[in-house]
Amino acid sequence: MKNLKELLLNFVFPTTCLHCHSSEIEDRNLLCKLCISDLMLIQREGRCQKCFCESESGRICPLCRREFSYFHKMASLFDPYGPAQSLFQTLSNGYFPSLAKTFASFMLMQYEALKWRLPEIITYVPIPFYEKMKSAYSLTELLAKELGALSDCIVLSPQRIMGLQDKRILVIGGNIKSRETCEKIGEAFSKAAPSQLMLMAVMLQYFDVSSESACEASHLFQEA
Repeated sequence: MKNLKELLLNFVFPTTCLHCHSSEIEDRNLLCKLCISDLMLIQREGRCQKCFCESESGRICPLCRREFSYFHKMASLFDPYGPAQSLFQTLSNGYFPSLAKTFASFMLMQYEALKWRLPEIITYVPIPFYEKMKSAYSLTELLAKELGALSDCIVLSPQRIMGLQDKRILVIGGNIKSRETCEKIGEAFSKAAPSQLMLMAVMLQYFDVSSESACEASHLFQEA
């Protein structure tokens, strides 16, 4: 019985850092102090003002000047590695839903740092059915609701915003893995005819589009 109790406590309150596995963590923390100090938001300096990719000028990158995008602005919180990735993966796997409030707080901090106007409506990228089967909750919906509570903004499902027009809409995403996925998301939400469409993701990965990421985007919007 004692061993079972210890096992359950270790599951609820891990005894090692989720990222580096150090045993030097304080009670009820998921990361050690060193890994917590590495949770740094991406700064807007040196980033494209539109897609948020690295840009030497810190203005609109050549690709955004050349190609059309449904989103007026995009941004993310963290690079897709390090302690932030480990923490987000834990949330994505269906553990510690309370972490959603932590990430929503980071989103509000990033939003204020970027000096974006507050949205009139917050919505979220719907997750595909097979992802729902893995978790007890819809990750992006949970993030959107937590951010809505923190910012006092209206949160609507993707289906409900389609009857609205001329609204400033913020779309919440998780770990978005390609530009094509971003544009699939933007195309779906552009049907709501927003006055401004913005994307805030936990992580953005701008690498060459693969068939896997294109397939992922198509699954996401079977429901939107």
